[in-house]
Amino acid sequence: MVQAIKQASSTGKSLLYKVRKAMSRTTRVLLAFLAISSVTLLATVITSSVASALGPIAASPNPGPNPFSYNEFIDGNSYRANVDSRGAVAVGGNLTITSSFAVADGPNISYTCADDTLVVGGSIEPAATSAELSMGQGTALYGGTANGVSIYSNSTPQCNPPSVKGTTNFTPAWTAAVNDSSTWAATAANGTASIAASQLTLKGTSTTTNYFTITAAELEGAGTVNIEVPSGSTTIINVTGTTYTNSVTNIHFNGVDATDANDEATLWNFPTATSLSFENGVQWEGAILAPDAVVQFNNGKVDGNLIAAQLGTSTNPANVETHERYFVPPPMVPPTTTTTLPPTTTTTLPPTTTSTTTTLPPTTTSTTTTLPPTTTSTTTTVPPTTTSTTTTVPPTTTSTTTTVPPTTTSTTTTTLLTTKATHQKRKVEKKKAHKKIEVKAKTKVVPIPKPTKKIVTGATTVHTGEPWSGSNLYLLLLALSGFLLTVMGLLGKKYRFRRT
Repeated sequence: MVQAIKQASSTGKSLLYKVRKAMSRTTRVLLAFLAISSVTLLATVITSSVASALGPIAASPNPGPNPFSYNEFIDGNSYRANVDSRGAVAVGGNLTITSSFAVADGPNISYTCADDTLVVGGSIEPAATSAELSMGQGTALYGGTANGVSIYSNSTPQCNPPSVKGTTNFTPAWTAAVNDSSTWAATAANGTASIAASQLTLKGTSTTTNYFTITAAELEGAGTVNIEVPSGSTTIINVTGTTYTNSVTNIHFNGVDATDANDEATLWNFPTATSLSFENGVQWEGAILAPDAVVQFNNGKVDGNLIAAQLGTSTNPANVETHERYFVPPPMVPPTTTTTLPPTTTTTLPPTTTSTTTTLPPTTTSTTTTLPPTTTSTTTTVPPTTTSTTTTVPPTTTSTTTTVPPTTTSTTTTTLLTTKATHQKRKVEKKKAHKKIEVKAKTKVVPIPKPTKKIVTGATTVHTGEPWSGSNLYLLLLALSGFLLTVMGLLGKKYRFRRT
């Protein structure tokens, strides 16, 4: 066995020596260059095609156009301390954490690792030297940095990694929130509000949407709020004023504690507020929408969405627990529009139409009557004029014709002869010139275009990533043909050597 291997090895070496001896040095260099080029091109094509088949890494999903799909939606900065948001959180600026903060750890909504349950446009940062961020479900997406914050996944199974750096677009969702706030604020109230013995009663009868308008001062004077509306209807309470400090301790629906369905159908709209303060540990029922306000909470809860310009401050971080009760906005149909439109439309249009029809018929009739007489009178006058003209003309015409011909004939003949001679002369010259061009065309050397540009174009297309198409296929064929030429060259030299 060993002897056979040695014999095969020596035969191989002998064969290689014979091939090398048979080939000239230039041929060997060219074949080596061709082989290296073929392998390089083949590797490029395969790498490019595999990469494009896999495709680019998918970008993380944006919050989307619905601002109510997040438990907390803060346009600017959010300052949070030792508490959690049971649902998803979106922060347009920086998220600053004092000690610890937990996101999406509530039982009502299920998320997967593909969901960005925390989206931060800026950085996630600690208020002091360090902080912890617990992701109950889903992952965190941030645009800046996350230095000094330990982010870990608390879901089952755990999401790995629990956070990722990337960009997102908050504009559509925030624009929707601002527009919703101003639209609802402009809608006339169809429910009534009354205060008696520090209880604010909001009473509505609409089975679809009940709108109420109260001042911030009226709400501040209430200790209890009782909302009386039909079951299954939506409630929107517009609170006017720039500042509000809460004194409400209980919010009831039809005299009893709120259910999840009540919370998801109720929204408190503060369209003009710049500052809201909830410092008394209240459990607030329903969503809060305050697009221009800095909201401050101390040891409280919100059973609904919290949408604001800023949450907490650097010196007083918000200690509020938000629960995943997401408000469902009603269809945008203003209730007052129906009354005003019908009368205006009916009264103005009919008179205008009638007056236009009356004027047109007389004009048409008068035009038709005038035309026939004009035609008849014209026909009668023409014949006599034609007859008199014909009689006088003939003698004049005959005398003119006799004098002209001799002059005309002599001139025309000379021109024709000259033209014919010139034409034949030019024809001879053209033939001679044509022969010269033919000779030149036969001997003209056409330069062969260099293939450099084509290779560059092909290489550029390879990087765009269409798998096995366009220039990738061209390069693959080029690489394979180069490789085959190399093998054929080697074999050809081998057989030539044997024949000689």
